[in-house]
Amino acid sequence: MTSVVMHPQTWELAGNGYSPEGEVALNGEATSVSGESALMDIARAAALCNDAVLHGHLDDWKVEGDPMEGAHGNGREDQR
Repeated sequence: MTSVVMHPQTWELAGNGYSPEGEVALNGEATSVSGESALMDIARAAALCNDAVLHGHLDDWKVEGDPMEGAHGNGREDQR
């Protein structure tokens, strides 16, 4: 997933692989997701609908479960 569109807002999502780190921009401007309740609602729904787990492994992250669910994330990740 690279963007979320809910008229009139568009969030662009950037990250690398399964790493639970990345950047979020709202309408082209860097933003924090903590103040974006609509985006957090979408993320919460995606998290509740999946059971994949991310495992930190050296300098990489591995997914246990469905790869698409791992990409969506669910807040369940092992610390490196």
